[in-house]
Order: sequence, then structure tokens, then C-alpha cells
Amino acid sequence: MRSWRRPAPWCRMLLMPRAVLYARVSTEEQKNGFSISDQLRTLRDHARREGLEVVEECVDDGYPGSDPDRPGLMRAMELAERGAIGAVVATKRDRLFRSRLYRLLMDRDLEEYGVSLVALNDTGNRIGDGVQDDFAEYEREQITQRTAAGRREKARQGKVIAGRLPDYGYRYGPSRDSYVVVEEEMRNVRRVISSVASGSSLHGVVSTLDAEGVPAPNAGKWQRTFARQAIYDDCYRPHAVGELEGMGVAPEVLARLDKDGLYGVWWYNRRGVRTVRVPTPTGHKKSRRVREKPREQWIAVPVPPSGLAAETVDAARRALADNEKSSKAARRDWELSGGVLRCPGCDRALVAVSARKKGAEGRPAREHHYYACTTRRQRGKDACSYSRTPNAEKTEAEVWAAVRGLLLDPARLRRMLEAHKRSRRRRSGGPEREAKRLAAVVAECDRKRAKDQEMFRADAMTLEELRASLAALSKAREDAEAALRDARARRLRADEEEAEGEALMRRYEGFAAGDLDALGGEARREVYNRLGVTVVAARTRDEPLRIVFGALGGEEVCHRDRTSTR
Repeated sequence: MRSWRRPAPWCRMLLMPRAVLYARVSTEEQKNGFSISDQLRTLRDHARREGLEVVEECVDDGYPGSDPDRPGLMRAMELAERGAIGAVVATKRDRLFRSRLYRLLMDRDLEEYGVSLVALNDTGNRIGDGVQDDFAEYEREQITQRTAAGRREKARQGKVIAGRLPDYGYRYGPSRDSYVVVEEEMRNVRRVISSVASGSSLHGVVSTLDAEGVPAPNAGKWQRTFARQAIYDDCYRPHAVGELEGMGVAPEVLARLDKDGLYGVWWYNRRGVRTVRVPTPTGHKKSRRVREKPREQWIAVPVPPSGLAAETVDAARRALADNEKSSKAARRDWELSGGVLRCPGCDRALVAVSARKKGAEGRPAREHHYYACTTRRQRGKDACSYSRTPNAEKTEAEVWAAVRGLLLDPARLRRMLEAHKRSRRRRSGGPEREAKRLAAVVAECDRKRAKDQEMFRADAMTLEELRASLAALSKAREDAEAALRDARARRLRADEEEAEGEALMRRYEGFAAGDLDALGGEARREVYNRLGVTVVAARTRDEPLRIVFGALGGEEVCHRDRTSTR
């Protein structure tokens, strides 16, 4: 029996005169001189010589050969399914695929429609074609490794690796390897982080921004996901040069920085992203799998600071560490769960508990809802002294009555806000006056430095005396500048907090009783988050509940607690 051999490319062309001309280059190949126009010119000449009828020219510009879902390739598959073509023709086999697996799968799919993938460098021999495919896949792996190594080295040199978009609040510099602050956007970042640090909820912050019509990063609505990511993004947290050195920033990069300056940190190589094909009822889709790499593989790149104080960012992160959603257990809204209601014994959150109790004879069972100390439930009755279990419905009603009364009294709300503002100013120590005094100290150091240099030129001072004086003045100037930066940061923080307080007043001063009575459990929880409400449970029936308004700096006392189930 004669062995069957795959026909040579020119033989297949005679059998399949209708064809698609396919061309592809990746981004890296564009840099090396590969051209779509060159490939199409070669393919058109070949089609003319072989008498092929060109149905369409499909192009994938900037797509890697390892991606099976390229638009041009998918268009060729669509024409094959309609029976419009007999072949897909490319200049080389690696233009079609740089993955043997995807090549085999595509061959199998096209065979069902009587269509072949043809390259002008096909050998007509399975072994020869297989060697070419293996080499194309190997070359792709080498390109990927070289590209990754080049980007890592660029990041170690202190340069940002440009992606599709920079972090919100920044834009790329002229060479697209650095960040430049966009003050209009960065002001929104500072507001988001400062608000959360002051006790506002993520939902409350983004809802306020939407209500005020502040443009969102993606031209839609503000998202809690963005706010959370911004708080944990080190781009927005200031770092001293000493911290950057501990993060592994190269000495030559540190040498270019102001040793007294503050910088954000943009991390490169922090996460690995892998694209996989996920089966769906209609075929498949691409999905991104993201994993965080080991800490030692991250590369820190200094970027301009956001203008926030490190204490503010840290406070926002601490706030999110305990930021839990209210429970939906037993198909009800537990308004005080997730850290609002606290244990007076151990200061941990009281958790939502439901228990079903049998009714008296002839009566149905009833479900009881109450709050209980987390510590006692986890570690036993002896772990915490607070043994009471406040009734959920009654406690939530007590707290809401107190908060509702405050919201219906704008004058009282304004007094609490003004008292909190005065208290903040006392704690900050008058940052405006301090900033003016420190600016004067810096100017005086510069004046004395110039005077000493004049005295040295007039032979009124020796070189040793000049050096000693300049060293002392430089140290005094550095200390004053550091204190000045801190004072300005405190002043900026105070201004932002005042703006947040005014926004809070505008939101609630127009509320009517009917508006508040119509709010459900979830909406009430949003009010608690905006006001920074924390409730400390009563130790005994004779003690009052304590309600602390973190956003106002005040404290309200509810009437006597009669809510315990014990």
C-alpha cells in the first residue's frame, strides 16, 4: 500500500482557490522591523501567481502568536464556517501561531469545514512543519523572558513601566517612564482617603462624590472598589528616602532623590497575570487569573507624593481593617453588626445571633434575634465578663431613635460639628501660625548663610569657621523644612476635614421626619457609617447605651437600656 503524504502548499492551492490572506505582528516584532504591509505584499503576489481568489485580508496588528482569540483569526474562522473560503494563507507558520497546541486545535476545527491553514514556508512534511512550530514556540518563550527581564531592569533604574492607564491622580511624563501629579484628580484621592480616615464609610464617601457630581475615574460612578484600592496603594502614601532604601530602591536611584523629600511608591512585578480560556455554553471566553508574587520579587519605583500625611493613610487602612458589612443572617438587616455595637468588657464587636425557641403548647416556635460578645462565643464564658445578650430589635430601635433625634435637630448637629472643629484645631497646634514661623526660620537660615559667605570673602571668618557655621545652618534648615512639611500636611488635613464636615451638614440638615422614618435597615446602616457611629453596650440594665459619633467628635447617651434577653 502506498503511504499517504500531505500535499505541498501549491497542490492545496489548486484545490482551494478561494482564500483569506492573513498577516500578524506583535508589539515586540514591530520594534524589530516586521511589517504588516510587507507580509500582505508578499501574499498578494503569491495569490496573483497561483490564481487564488482573495475573499478578504485579515490582519492582527499588535497581537502575540500565543493568543488564539485574535480578531483577524476569528474573522477567518467565521468565513470558514460560512463556506466562503478554502484556505487561510500566511507568509510563515509562526504568523499563524507560536503555540503548537493552539495550532493543532485550529487545524482540527477548520478540517470540519474543509479549510486548511497554509504558510508559504510549509515543508509538506509533518516532521519538518513540527520542527518549525517547536522553534516558533521556543522563540516566543525567549521573547517573553527578554521582555520581562528588560522591564525589571528598567524598574530597578527608577522608571515606571507604562501600561494602558496610569494610577488615578497621575499622568505619564513626556517619556512615559515617570509619573506627574494631576492636582485636580489627586484632590479627589486625598478626599477619599481622608474621609475614610475620619470614620466615613466607603459607600458614604463614593455616594457623596456622586451626589456632588465629581467626575469618577472611569467616567461612570464612583466605586467602593476604587476607594479601597486607593487606600492600600502605596503611590498615595508618602515615604521618606530612608524607607525607600529599606524597600530595596537602588543606590543610584536614591542619589537622584531629595534626601529630605517624600515619595510615593509604585510597585512593579507585584502581581502575575495569566490569561486562560474558560469554557462557556457557547464556546469559551478569556479570563485573567491574578496572583500576588512573593514580596522579595517586588520592585519599588519612587513617584511624586500625593500630598497626604502618612498618618492619614495609615488611619484609613486601620479603619478598613475592621470594616465589615452588616450581617444578613436569618433574612434580616442587623444594623449594628460588623463592629458598630461593641462589648463594654473586651471592646470587641457584638455578633448577630438567632435562636429558634419552641412556643407553648399549641403555639408555633418563635425566632429570637440578639447580639452576643464575640470573645465569649469563641473562647468560652470565662473569656469576657460581659454576659448580657441585648435584644436586636429593641437595641436597634433605641440607637436609631437617638440618631434620628440628632438628625432632626440641625442646630444641635451644627454645634457638635463646630465643637469638633475647634477641638481638632487645638490638637493640631495651629498649623497656619506654625507654618509661617517655620518659613521664617528657613528664610533666616538662608540669610545667615549668605552673610557668612560675605564675611569669609572679606577675610572676617576663617575657612574652618565658615564650614562649621554652614553645617550648623544646614542642619537647622533641614529640621525647619521637615517641620514645615509636617505643618503644611496638618493644615491640608484640617482643611479637608472641615470640608467633609460641611458636606455632612449639607446632606442631613434638610432631612424631614418622614424621610428618616422611611429608611430601612440597610439605609440606616449607611447613616451610621457616615456619622462614624460606634455604640458601647450597657453593662447592666441601669446603665445607658453610649453612642459615639466619630465624624462629629461628640458623644450621645441613649436612655436606659431595657433590651437584654437576660
